[in-house]
Amino acid sequence: MDFLDPKKERRTRIALLAGYGLVATAIAISSLVLLYVSYGYTVNRDGDVTQRGLVFVLSTPTGATVQLNGKTEAATNTKLDIGAGSYDLSITADGYRDWHKKLIVNGGDVQRFDYPFLVPTKLTPTPVANYTQSPLFVSQSLNKRLVLLSEAATPNQFTLLNIRDPKKLETSIITPPASVATASEGAQRWEPVEWSDDNKNILFLHFYVQGGQEKREYIVLDVTAVEASKNVTRTVAPDATEELTLFNKKPDVFYGYNAATKVLRSFTLESAANRTALADVLAYKTYSDDTVLYATTTPPTGKQASTQVNIVLLQGARSTILRRYDAGDQKYLLDISQYDGDWYVIMAATNDKGAYIYKSPQSQVLRASSLPNAWRFLRVPQPQHVSFSGSSQLLLAQNGQRVGVYDAEEVITRLYTLQKPIDAPQPQAQWMDGHRLMYVSGGTMIIVDYDNTNLQELVAALPTFKPMFSPDYQVLYTVSTSPTVPAFLQSTPLRVEQQ
Repeated sequence: MDFLDPKKERRTRIALLAGYGLVATAIAISSLVLLYVSYGYTVNRDGDVTQRGLVFVLSTPTGATVQLNGKTEAATNTKLDIGAGSYDLSITADGYRDWHKKLIVNGGDVQRFDYPFLVPTKLTPTPVANYTQSPLFVSQSLNKRLVLLSEAATPNQFTLLNIRDPKKLETSIITPPASVATASEGAQRWEPVEWSDDNKNILFLHFYVQGGQEKREYIVLDVTAVEASKNVTRTVAPDATEELTLFNKKPDVFYGYNAATKVLRSFTLESAANRTALADVLAYKTYSDDTVLYATTTPPTGKQASTQVNIVLLQGARSTILRRYDAGDQKYLLDISQYDGDWYVIMAATNDKGAYIYKSPQSQVLRASSLPNAWRFLRVPQPQHVSFSGSSQLLLAQNGQRVGVYDAEEVITRLYTLQKPIDAPQPQAQWMDGHRLMYVSGGTMIIVDYDNTNLQELVAALPTFKPMFSPDYQVLYTVSTSPTVPAFLQSTPLRVEQQ
């Protein structure tokens, strides 16, 4: 009975303590090793300790050659396990212009470059259709499969192009039904407002003449079945000065904004009765079906001096004041989106020193008298435009060629000046996709990565019309002109045919 022997009991305790100590030491060493591994530390065959990182490189098209400091490493799409340091990353492919990036790798880094877009060395545009005058409008559906345009010679009928398969373009003529559009006693015009997310309905503002006066009406045109089109103005009789937009991109629910009364409301095609209504709205941006970001002189609760403008985020029944500006002769720029599960808001006043970015502002714990803290600031004086990229990863503030971009993935802010001027009447550069900006400069379409690298000059284009891409980005469509043709739509392949 060893437990009755004090010496044996003492030896047992010492053995247990030693065992516990060894286990604790092993756990500590394992934790330390894992910590160093997480920071990219490894031991090579010579016993030297180095730091490494992982870099994922994808490209369009795939199978391009990846080079680091001029040395070929692999073909895209690939994973590179490389030592910490600075590198010149290049992606090359036969028949394409090179893509470059200055790359800094820290120990434990995991970086992903899934957006490199290679442009063919030689671009060959082909006319698709000629026009006797510049088109009145050109508009593309959200899924990029349909292009709708109108010619000045036939203002009451539209040409619909299905570009889903650029090699087999389908063209049809769309005429708004006489039962839907009010007949005009004089010149009339159609202005596209926005496409619905079903990619077949488009909201139009139709201007027509009646009794010697120009009037207007909102019409939802179904381009796949024109007989199903609806005259919104006749159906629910919104205020004559209301500006309508689609509620959550749905073709039968609307936002109406009256610039005179500053009332923002929503209503359905079945009933003009208000679903929601906000007063004293100076500017607004909607998202999804229950989120409105707006500027107002009247806060949700309490009284506020008329010399201040509140930026309010309304989500469901919850309102949060994000920021206050001094009222003045300025516009308020607002946008909101979600990225990786977090809400992001970007806002600016056109007379201010830049744009403020908020991350999940309603999740901040606030005292009654406090406002949420801005997450980042883009120092672009007197900004004229704010927006999110197609993936919502990048937030943009812009004033002419001056640009500020925040990357929500890398948590990095970049400020720069676009290398080439923007042709009028374009108010600013626009997002091409999730990582590139596009605009027309000197009559040539330009694309450039969001960090102001890899600028590419493409083809001739008129700045009046937004360049368009096929759904797979393999073909570019632009409206251009020539000495012999006033205007024409042209297609340009962006992929090199393999021999």
